[in-house]
Amino acid sequence: MAQIRNSKNNDRWTEEILALLGKATDASIARRLGVSSMTVQRKREQFGIPRRQVSMVSSDRSVEFSWTAESLALLGVESDASVASKLGLNRKGVWAKRTSLGIPRCSKRSKYNDELPEELILKLGKVPDSDLAREYGVPDYALYKARKERSIAAFVRIDPAIDELKRELGTASDYTLATKYSASPSRVRSLRNALNIPPFKPSSNKLKESPNNE
Repeated sequence: MAQIRNSKNNDRWTEEILALLGKATDASIARRLGVSSMTVQRKREQFGIPRRQVSMVSSDRSVEFSWTAESLALLGVESDASVASKLGLNRKGVWAKRTSLGIPRCSKRSKYNDELPEELILKLGKVPDSDLAREYGVPDYALYKARKERSIAAFVRIDPAIDELKRELGTASDYTLATKYSASPSRVRSLRNALNIPPFKPSSNKLKESPNNE
């Protein structure tokens, strides 16, 4: 039972959340996950990531915030207030970042309404959104929204040298393999899903071999 509980706890640490460690405050990440700041602190220290230093000069946290591809993809897709709440920033800082990039605010008129081609949809999560955006001339935020609507995880780049991990996918739980290869369970799960490998299901009827049972 302990292992199952740990697996569930690790599932909340997605690549997007892990990317915020040290870039957003422990408190803001804790609010987003619904856990204590101490839980976030322990996870951050586990990866040797120093705590984000909050500027004493400016109250605008976005000045020091490191915008990842995932956080930038939220701009214009969700309201500035929603993005600010998720990232632990103030709304003014999010507005400044969005307008500096020329991204229109979230509204029905600003959303990408063109129907995405089926060929593109089949590639969602298997290719980086940025690559698909360039290939099909579609905004990044439209691809992000399309993935979220279909519950498709973002593409994760994994070192192609770890062929051994790929061979073991589906033969053990994602949590077990993640521990073995020092990866996050979500990273292992994303790779397994990308390769269309079903999750590991232990057999409950497996008989133990014994000298008397031949």
